[in-house]
Amino acid sequence: MWKEQKQKPLVKISVMQLRKELKFRGMEVNGKLKPELERDLGNLCTGIANFPALLQPCPDTALECLNVGDYVVSGVEPLHDFKSHMSNLLEELPFNVVGKAYEELAVIKKSVLGKSTLRCVDYRKAAILVSQAVRKADVHVEADIKTLVDTAVEIREIMYSQDNMRTQRNILRLHNITFLHGRLCVTLFSNPKSISQRKMFGTYFHSITCHSAQLYCTINLRSLNTEHQERTLNQINSISQQTSNRHPQHVIDNAVIRIQAEKGVNGLMRDVTKTQESEVSKLASTWQHPDHNSSEMVPNLSSSSEAVQAICDTTSKTTSKKLCNILVSLCWH
Repeated sequence: MWKEQKQKPLVKISVMQLRKELKFRGMEVNGKLKPELERDLGNLCTGIANFPALLQPCPDTALECLNVGDYVVSGVEPLHDFKSHMSNLLEELPFNVVGKAYEELAVIKKSVLGKSTLRCVDYRKAAILVSQAVRKADVHVEADIKTLVDTAVEIREIMYSQDNMRTQRNILRLHNITFLHGRLCVTLFSNPKSISQRKMFGTYFHSITCHSAQLYCTINLRSLNTEHQERTLNQINSISQQTSNRHPQHVIDNAVIRIQAEKGVNGLMRDVTKTQESEVSKLASTWQHPDHNSSEMVPNLSSSSEAVQAICDTTSKTTSKKLCNILVSLCWH
């Protein structure tokens, strides 16, 4: 509620009220003008918009008492990170292609992403279709754009791969393509036309390019996918808004009963999640992997000794010594 209404409690507060609030909190107010008083009170009141769900009943409860003392927040969420990063790319790509590629991109955005409710599966489809489109329009698209889109599709493929595909080879591959993808984004979109630079290179970009390969060494990224849980949460939200009187004592019972009833009805039909995964798999089977291998990123690395040091340092921590030595030899060849 706080975030939706974007409340700004200090906007209309008077100087007298500001001084009263600051004095009550033991702050010095003599000789200060309203901007200084607002800044001081704002700094004192800075905090989170909402309590974490587990701390809502009692904010002072120790995390150990809730059995989350050793809880680790993941640096990557494939669902939100890939969806949002791909959305940013689709906003900027039209300004970097012309002719047939531009027309194909507009058709893809309208057909695949022209729905009221968009899910990550839609952006996974869009990534494959865009890659195929820029390959067909070979004359009108520069090589960096094609490589950028191809690496996005490969990142999607590894992030959503099964656990038996989490090998040393794929870990090294994810290191290389996320690194190359990040450098191409910085080169091509250093001054974004449609969105802000902060949005383009924000949390989602950082999570994919900096943390995905490191976390992939420890755990299969597909296991972090929460699309099914997000769908259930949206279902509960929709039921609560449309079929309840919104009184707290009635919302839970109503939601539980209706979810169970809908599961009984939908159980006779094919699982939506399996259907969507099948569609992505069929589309991905038509996408051919690019002919280039990891050694083709060498020209992009050789111009920057700092980049070489960074990729070798991060890779050495998560891959075998043999693979790391191969990468070092390629970079310094």
